[in-house]
Amino acid sequence: SAEIANGTDPFISIEGRGVLIEVLGQSLSGDLAIGRYRSDRNNNTPDDSTDDVEVVQVSLSNVRAGLGDGSNEFVVLADGSGDFLLLDDGVAARVSGVLRSELPGFSFSGSFDLLVNSSTQAVDETYEASGGEQRTLQVDGGSYVRISGTGDPGVRLIVGEQSLGGNFEIESAEGTVNVTVSNAALTIGSYLDVSGAAGELEINEEGIAGGLSVNTFTLDMPRLRLNAPSIRIELNTRLVEVSRAFDLGNGPEQLVLPAGPYLRAAIMGVAVDVVRADSQDALGSLRGDFFLERVDGVTRLAATGVEATVDVNGDAGARFVEGSGGMVVTANGVAGSLNGKLEAAAGGLSAGGILILRFNNTGAAVEEEIEVGLDRIRVSFSSSEGDLFSVSLIGASLNIGDVVTLEGNLSYQDQNGYRVLGGTDFTLFIGDGPARLSEEEINPFARGLLITGATVGLVRLGEH
Repeated sequence: SAEIANGTDPFISIEGRGVLIEVLGQSLSGDLAIGRYRSDRNNNTPDDSTDDVEVVQVSLSNVRAGLGDGSNEFVVLADGSGDFLLLDDGVAARVSGVLRSELPGFSFSGSFDLLVNSSTQAVDETYEASGGEQRTLQVDGGSYVRISGTGDPGVRLIVGEQSLGGNFEIESAEGTVNVTVSNAALTIGSYLDVSGAAGELEINEEGIAGGLSVNTFTLDMPRLRLNAPSIRIELNTRLVEVSRAFDLGNGPEQLVLPAGPYLRAAIMGVAVDVVRADSQDALGSLRGDFFLERVDGVTRLAATGVEATVDVNGDAGARFVEGSGGMVVTANGVAGSLNGKLEAAAGGLSAGGILILRFNNTGAAVEEEIEVGLDRIRVSFSSSEGDLFSVSLIGASLNIGDVVTLEGNLSYQDQNGYRVLGGTDFTLFIGDGPARLSEEEINPFARGLLITGATVGLVRLGEH
């Protein structure tokens, strides 16, 4: 340290390396140089220096500050530089640096500030730092230690291939780290553009999770017609389901977020028309909850709670329910597979059977394997299946006029104007039955012809 006298104004300069500072329960370390200046703070008499107060100014460099649960750090502001002001009623600080995650699955980019205020009042101070540089320190009123990333287009939260831009306010609270997000923007491929999103995220030792409501968005996926009145952004890098209330800008809202990792757009309770590859006619229509994200270079649309009205053996009112699965979104359309149930008996089939919906309106072959939750779904279509909407019933038993019974995996397809029913490895019974009393036992009173390993194909053109 050195004491410098200049006329009647003494000045003390103190420097330190690797100094540990604690304020409002938060620790940070760095190199410092301490000076002081006189301020007209709160007096509003800039021309009268007799009522000025003395302020100690601490210039900081190589600053490191972490936020976590008290035992572990979840995020760290590093390589920081800035100033602390020791005011007559508390401490105010602004330190700029880079923010890194200490947890896997997410990261940050851009410039962040460590903001401190223990004075409870807003601070707006202009002063001359060491070396003669004029500086201004501004922080809002309140008592807090937070890390803030605002006003910088480079500030982003990154999860996998997706990045969320916006304003981030990060604070420790009761063993977790809370992140308040505002004016957020997200783009998924060329299909979704979001702006003005706001909400809340939570970081704990398992990762980051939360949700954002969306103010403005444009959603356009090729050959899908949908009218989505609202969407939200969901994020979860934890490997477990998260169920809790998050503030999405309009008060707490209960969210159930499946195990991650993902950063996705949730489009809830909407009707979707799958449009033909060569016209604006619908191949089929779906209703449910859909989740858009981009993973490994593939844009995909996961689906849950899907319902649809489908044609099963000529019964156009058959109901597909409890559907889930995934779709691949391309520049030419979508291709997908959904697994659900037949809601009620239809077209000679019993209720409760497993239904598979397959559809492709890209006009081309598709071969992808995508993960939806814990399931891996193969989306596979040949070049001849570029304009297809098919319904398959697994383990079906089809009764035709009480004379013909088909047992096996049935497929109903609407393809290129034709309606096709078919399958392989069927058990076919023609006569007076039923052929079996149980899965293994033949009915001794049945009369007719029983064929196993049969291949069946029926084609209907038009309405008859």
